[in-house]
Amino acid sequence: MFTSTFTPTIESAHILPILELGEVPKSLEHRTIIQGQFNGQDFCLSGGGQGSPHEGTLSCKLSSTTGPVPFPMQIMNVIAIFGYPTYSKHINVFDIFKRSNGYEYERNIEFENGGHLHSLHIVRYDDIDGKRYLSGTFHVNAHNVQAPDDITNLSPILETFVPAGKGKVRSKFILNWNTSSGKPFLASCESEYRLRHQLELPQVMFRFAEFLQDRSTDEVLDLDERIWVADHFSQKSVAA
Repeated sequence: MFTSTFTPTIESAHILPILELGEVPKSLEHRTIIQGQFNGQDFCLSGGGQGSPHEGTLSCKLSSTTGPVPFPMQIMNVIAIFGYPTYSKHINVFDIFKRSNGYEYERNIEFENGGHLHSLHIVRYDDIDGKRYLSGTFHVNAHNVQAPDDITNLSPILETFVPAGKGKVRSKFILNWNTSSGKPFLASCESEYRLRHQLELPQVMFRFAEFLQDRSTDEVLDLDERIWVADHFSQKSVAA
C-alpha cells in the first residue's frame, strides 16, 4: 500500500506517559522553524502562531532569515501549519495525537514533473514561565522540484490516516496547487507519524485541511487554516 521507506530517529523510541485531553490547552501557541535545502539552495523560515486545538483552527506566520525563498511560498503550506495534527478537531472519533507528549513524522512528496521533497518533523511541548506551547522543527530536502512561478494557492487537502501499529500512523494524500494560468500543479504524499505512546489508531480516519487565508510573500509564510478529523464526511460533519 505504501512505497516510501521511512527512518525513525532514536528519540522516537522513547515512550512517554499518555496525556489527558484536558492537558492540551484550549488556546495553544506554536513556535516553528522550517529549514533545509530546496534544489540545492539553503533556506530558513522562523516564527510561530496561535491555534485552538479542540476547535481545529490555527494561524502561522514565519519569516525568512535567508532572504526571498527559492520557491513559491505556497509549496511550504503542507509543511507548515498542516504539520501540526495536534490542532485538528476530532468529530466523534478517537484523538490519538493529543494523547501524545510530542511526536515526529516524515513526509515523502513526489511531484508530477519528477521532483521530490522529503521532510522530517520534530514536535515537542515546551513550558516557559508556566506557559505551554508546541515547538516544531521541520527539516526539508527538495530535489529537482520545478514549481510554476504563478502558483496562487493550495487547494484543501484530504488526508487518509491508516493504522500502522502501536504509536504509529501512516497516511496518503494528493496536493493540488492552483496557478494563475489555470493549470494545476500536482503531487502525491506519503507520511508516517511516530507518536510517543503505544496507543493504536482504531480505524481508518480522514483529516481535512482548508486554507482560509493565505497572505504569503516570497519572504513571509502567513496562513490561517481549519482542520478536522472524522471517519466519514457529510454536510453535517463539515458544518461542525
